[in-house]
Amino acid sequence: MSDDYLVREATEDDIPVLVRSRVRMFEDMAVHRGDPIDPELMAWIGRESTTVFQAGFGVDHFGWIAEHGDIVLLSDPVQK
Repeated sequence: MSDDYLVREATEDDIPVLVRSRVRMFEDMAVHRGDPIDPELMAWIGRESTTVFQAGFGVDHFGWIAEHGDIVLLSDPVQK
């Protein structure tokens, strides 16, 4: 891997980025199925994901962040 990449364990400070990535994943799944994106559902997924991640980050959930310059490449948090 290039020295230009930094891979690190995600922290609670990364929760907003992780939540946005999770919402985008659900948006992409809807588009792939040919379904319209439901803004209310996406907002709910964002709120619920934030709550779950905040409650268990570092205990029940963990994730990895890969950064390349200003670009963040990440792994969605997974349950331990």
